[in-house]
Amino acid sequence: MGKGWADSSWKYAAKFVPLGVGLAVMYTSDRRKSGSRRRRKRVTPRFWIIVASIVFIYLGSSYAAGFIEIWRMRGEIRQIQEEIAAAEARNDALRQELDYLLSDEYIEKVAREELGLVKPGETPVIVTTPNGRMDPGRESGGSGPGSTGP
Repeated sequence: MGKGWADSSWKYAAKFVPLGVGLAVMYTSDRRKSGSRRRRKRVTPRFWIIVASIVFIYLGSSYAAGFIEIWRMRGEIRQIQEEIAAAEARNDALRQELDYLLSDEYIEKVAREELGLVKPGETPVIVTTPNGRMDPGRESGGSGPGSTGP
């Protein structure tokens, strides 16, 4: 059965006042039952302090996390820059070595020492050790192990 105007769950009691023949006015009382009176809870300063503290802690932790991430990334950048500098130094050393290996000076040195070649008009001199082996250090006139001087 549906709830109607006569249902006991109404909050206010309705009263009818007869005004005459066939006329009546209904009004509700402004009084509530004393046990069901609700008071609005007041927001205290302690509540606002707690809310502000929570917000402050959240913002502080977010800032700290961001700061730690920036600090970590700066360390990575510093490490990568050091690796780049080392790689560039190695690259420069390899370029200098390549330039030397492609120079006429190195090619002539290899031709004389390793291949035993001579320029036109030069007389080749081959110095041997007492056991019959060739001494490559004496071949080009340099001082090396087993040589007795110029």
